[in-house]
Amino acid sequence: MAAKDHKWLKRVVYFFIVLVCVLIGVLLVGRNLPQGHEVSRTLTTRHPPEEVWRTITNFEGQTAWRKDLKKVERLPDVGGVPVWREDYGSDVLKLQTFIAPEKMRMLRAVLDNRIYTGNWEYVIIPVKEGGCLLRITETAQVRNPLFRFVDHYLIGESKEIEKYETELAAQLGEKPARIQ
Repeated sequence: MAAKDHKWLKRVVYFFIVLVCVLIGVLLVGRNLPQGHEVSRTLTTRHPPEEVWRTITNFEGQTAWRKDLKKVERLPDVGGVPVWREDYGSDVLKLQTFIAPEKMRMLRAVLDNRIYTGNWEYVIIPVKEGGCLLRITETAQVRNPLFRFVDHYLIGESKEIEKYETELAAQLGEKPARIQ
């Protein structure tokens, strides 16, 4: 009986040694990844630029088509620039929103986030044949090496943009989304 308990304890110790080694390896790899990244994706749509612009700048209405977005709330301006709070249930983002409607450009900068800082730039480009392109560029800094590893190797830096553009395409009645 004592030998059996000893084998069990030995397995538990080995398991924790392996777990610690894996965690150290992940942290070392994450530490060697650059803190900053920039990634762009472009959605091609047959809808007019004005319709796409109305859809992406109607922040409160996005809870109807963005599956993970639970609630959107307008907060007081910061430096004369609108701030929106997006509640995802498990996470909350405060986004300072710079809008240039005449150029169909928008920049949403993340405020007060412990994990990362950065922004999304939205640019709508009319297409001669009709419709438009929506290019979203994420420029971000991820300070924590563990989160850098997870973002780079497990999630993918472009995943959130692709999800947003896929859900937008579905809202516009386009399936499948053409994202490059």
